[in-house]
Amino acid sequence: MRSAFIAYFSAILVFGVLVGTGLVLEWGRWYAEHQGYRLQTNAFLEGRVALADNPAEIDWDQAWARGKVQQVWGLGAPAWRLPFEFGAGMIGQPAFPDRFALAVAMVLVFYAVIALMAVPVIRRRPDDTTGSKASANPGGMNLRGILTGNPEGIVGALILVLFPPFLSLCSYRFWVYEEAVAYGYLAGIGLFLGTLVFVRRPRFWGFLLLCLFAGLAPFVRPTLAFYSIVSVMTVGAYVVWIRWPSWRLGLGLFVFACGGLMVFGSNVHRFGSGLEFGHRLNLHTVDTMGFASRFEAPYTSEPVLSASRDLGASLFVAGNRFNGYDWFEEDFFPGQSSTHRWREYYFRTYDLSYALMLLVLWGGGLWWLVAGRPGVAGVRGIKNGRNPGRLTVFGRFLSAAKARLDELRVSEGKELRASAGGGEVDKRIELSVMLVWSVVPALALFVLYLRTPFITSRYFLDFGPAFAVGLAGAVMLAAMGLRALIKSEARVAAGLFVAFGLWWGWQVVATSGAEEVAAARNVISREELPGAGNSISSADRPVHESNGYRVGDSPEDGWPWLHLTGWDLRTGDARSLVKLFVPSVDQLTLEVGPAEGVTLEPEDYEIIRAKIGLEFLERIGMRETAEGMEIVFDGPRSRRYRNGMQICFLGFMSAETLIDANSKFRLLGIEWEENRAEAQRR
Repeated sequence: MRSAFIAYFSAILVFGVLVGTGLVLEWGRWYAEHQGYRLQTNAFLEGRVALADNPAEIDWDQAWARGKVQQVWGLGAPAWRLPFEFGAGMIGQPAFPDRFALAVAMVLVFYAVIALMAVPVIRRRPDDTTGSKASANPGGMNLRGILTGNPEGIVGALILVLFPPFLSLCSYRFWVYEEAVAYGYLAGIGLFLGTLVFVRRPRFWGFLLLCLFAGLAPFVRPTLAFYSIVSVMTVGAYVVWIRWPSWRLGLGLFVFACGGLMVFGSNVHRFGSGLEFGHRLNLHTVDTMGFASRFEAPYTSEPVLSASRDLGASLFVAGNRFNGYDWFEEDFFPGQSSTHRWREYYFRTYDLSYALMLLVLWGGGLWWLVAGRPGVAGVRGIKNGRNPGRLTVFGRFLSAAKARLDELRVSEGKELRASAGGGEVDKRIELSVMLVWSVVPALALFVLYLRTPFITSRYFLDFGPAFAVGLAGAVMLAAMGLRALIKSEARVAAGLFVAFGLWWGWQVVATSGAEEVAAARNVISREELPGAGNSISSADRPVHESNGYRVGDSPEDGWPWLHLTGWDLRTGDARSLVKLFVPSVDQLTLEVGPAEGVTLEPEDYEIIRAKIGLEFLERIGMRETAEGMEIVFDGPRSRRYRNGMQICFLGFMSAETLIDANSKFRLLGIEWEENRAEAQRR
């Protein structure tokens, strides 16, 4: 009965999210117009990983690698959608609604959050000899007992399932970029719930499943690797603490490593490098962004202080200051660095209230862990200075932490059989888990995004699971403090509910985004599904009719529109990044001259660089010509780039001059010598 109620309530919440945010606008309009994930799922159904093997079929932001067209938004979400699409095909339907697949994932996560955090778990305690389940939950299962017995759990659950930045993400433009982040948030919360379940009731198979899920989570979104590591680190430390046999820990770590190796191996198979997720190979026409990811960017050398100020302000101060598609707008939020950086802020994420609540957990939790209460062995001596000079600050922290954890050890079976409405010891160990699980990924993500040359509002949702868990932990810590001051459970509950209602209501009311982005909902009906979303075309492969191009030429028929982007073949003007498809080459020659009105010195041409895929080409010669300079690059050395059609990137700027405009060069011609062995093979 209780499970049915939680499932019903979760479904109602998800329905409210879908309708309230506009993910589903009207009956029948529940398909995504952007086909990035559908193409991948269709490829799975046809027994392939690649979307296609024909460069003519590549589209915006897809990548050409190892002779295949690949999408760069992860394999996790398409794999999740696979059984739904298979089922739809079995009953004669052309496609399964994209929004319903996301809704099912939301229902499962919402159900787990509510069941684990909001509703007290009825379980006989280890010290209960009566055999009565009622003794585990004095408040009973009536509504008043739940609300007053576990208010912090209810508020914490509501924070996780109705996290305002997640709702904001779903309220505006929802292309595959945002869909990937939404699935990433749900997967991150799933990792936390798995950690919480294990800490409450350690089970070997649960440990193995969590390790496997953690290893595979980067398939959904690469940044989930930080949450995977902290989850395995937490449960691994717990396994050691409860003194399980070492082979169990070793097997769990092996399963986690196997999952990670699957992610690594898929990247090698798809993109040629285990740590490459396709973002240095995808094709689009935002040239400065592409140049920064393939060559260099000024922001990668930004001083730590100004970069930290910029990122901190972006997270907690920028508020409703948006630049939409004006990616290089200056001074549109306080604390912004003046260094060139691609920015797209288009919906509200966090504000100072998040920072304050996180400080409650991070500061208060660390104080509780290190300071402890009088009587904890090994802590009073540190506090009273009896160990001067014997321990470093870090050593004192570890000693205090060990003393605190030793105090919380459960003697019977070395397990914590905790419940959401459990005793103070149970809540303290869960608070420690929340503290670690919130701090470590947040700091890792802060370092990751500190100097990235591009940043956008949806990237801030990568912090979402850490921040949401941090806020839930802050509520738990606040409840512990309120109970020390107020003896009435009803008043404590009322205070928490009123405070949460006011804060959440304000966040929802204040949620906004750039108008032109908010209007781009991109949800369509089944009749509007593009044909490309249901099958891969069988167009003829494009071929090069000559071994190069010169100004005034026209590209051969059949090549994708992204071929030769960044180069104006009429005038020769070259932007920061030129992209083109080339056959396997032994040598690449560029003829370059100055742009109109520009005077160049011979050394100015040295900034011009070339790459085939992920490999930089070595410049082996330069000679002056009547119109400028001829630059010769050696062919790629890696075997995978010496066979078949390759993508070539030409960079015509340095990080110091990176702007969204033409470079100071004219590209007069490109010529290549094809790999003889490959040419003979064809």
